Amino acid sequence: MPLKFSIIIPTLFSKTLPNTIRSLEEQTFSQKDFEVIIVGKDDFSFLDKKTHTFPITVISSEVPLPPSKGRNQGTKIAKGEIFVFLDSDCLPRKEWLSLLAKRFEDQTIAVVGGGVKFIEYSFWDTADNFSFFHEFLATNPPGRRIEFPSLNLAIRREVFLLSNGFDEKYPAPAGEDFELTRRITKLGYVSYFDPEAWVVHDSRRDSLSKVWSHAKKLGYFTTKGNLIPSFARNTYIILLLSPIIAFAITIYNYLTTPNSLRFIRYGIGVYLSKVGWLFGLAKSLR
Repeated sequence: MPLKFSIIIPTLFSKTLPNTIRSLEEQTFSQKDFEVIIVGKDDFSFLDKKTHTFPITVISSEVPLPPSKGRNQGTKIAKGEIFVFLDSDCLPRKEWLSLLAKRFEDQTIAVVGGGVKFIEYSFWDTADNFSFFHEFLATNPPGRRIEFPSLNLAIRREVFLLSNGFDEKYPAPAGEDFELTRRITKLGYVSYFDPEAWVVHDSRRDSLSKVWSHAKKLGYFTTKGNLIPSFARNTYIILLLSPIIAFAITIYNYLTTPNSLRFIRYGIGVYLSKVGWLFGLAKSLR
């Protein structure tokens, strides 16, 4: 009988990877029915210190791998019916795999994106998380979606292979997940958001410079640039109007996100991340 899940984790010297593996050890789902594949450049010595009840395969790289390429490499040896993509800074709840398995009992569903939680230990980290994951918070309602981030993403094997996987032209973790899931949705498959299948995102971007760099990268590789009217798709127009556009986007995000008032004190950080995102978008249009 084939494994139910193959959990694929790209990594690059992740300080939180041991915690991620520990959270998988605590899953209520049968540990005989999933495997873990870790891909990238890292120190994997911690894995030798303990015997795991589920198989762990490491694909070690001598050079840093873009997450898109790392994930694709993982799928090439994966044995599961469903590929689950998990970031190395994410800690799934104990019932995570059980909830995903229950959702995939509906044979019409091809993709499931889980919810996101985060610890409010830093102003900048919380602002960054709310800014870019407000649509996927664990407090948001479930339902069909068009696109998902890959920090907590499950795709049926046959659908992933049919879609040809992640576009490896993305040199950094910024947009390759939205591009893939949007492409799958366009093929006619159902993608579903299940907020209960949440993970805690422990990203630790605890300074303005880290948030700004992250935002610019996401803006540069965004798949949402085409939503901007063609007459305004100009580097200088976007830079000139970025303070106004960022303010409008920030207000919209707060107004359309359930329970967003608890994050209102992070508003200036969210706003600055949106300015950074627009700067990245403007740079991509040169």
